[in-house]
Amino acid sequence: MYLVKFTVKGVVHFGTVNTYGDEAKECAAKGLMLVEDALYPASYALPKSALTDLPNDHKGYSNAEFEAYMDAEYKKAEATASAATGLVGKMLRVNVADGAAYYTVTKENKRTVKVEWRGFGGLDHYTDALLGWGGSFPKDRIERLVRAADGLRDLFSRKTA
Repeated sequence: MYLVKFTVKGVVHFGTVNTYGDEAKECAAKGLMLVEDALYPASYALPKSALTDLPNDHKGYSNAEFEAYMDAEYKKAEATASAATGLVGKMLRVNVADGAAYYTVTKENKRTVKVEWRGFGGLDHYTDALLGWGGSFPKDRIERLVRAADGLRDLFSRKTA
């Protein structure tokens, strides 16, 4: 796995090249690389010429440009979550294994809400066993997760005197 930067429809994305599994092998047979978006639950089959390799310049699988992008996107999501008055825009963090899975609420109806996975948990792309890569869920279940996430955010953002 290695980090790359690429452009889709005029928008710069960051991601990792997947060389394992049937889909990656099918792409390779066609002369393409399977690239998993670092932030969104999306994969792209792209020619190698469309990718810019990001060298590992920190410990582990890391790169300063990649980290700066993910940090900026996380700060935007946090600001949106803090400013949201309803459920839409709220961000959830669910503990998974030795990390966490992150989700954003993107749509709210009377009885259901739609959540989408976000890659803030790192390159492991952790997902929650129930929320998976996202989808529509009963509103009351997601409200509980949002309240818990908001409570933790409030608790850890308090300044001590």
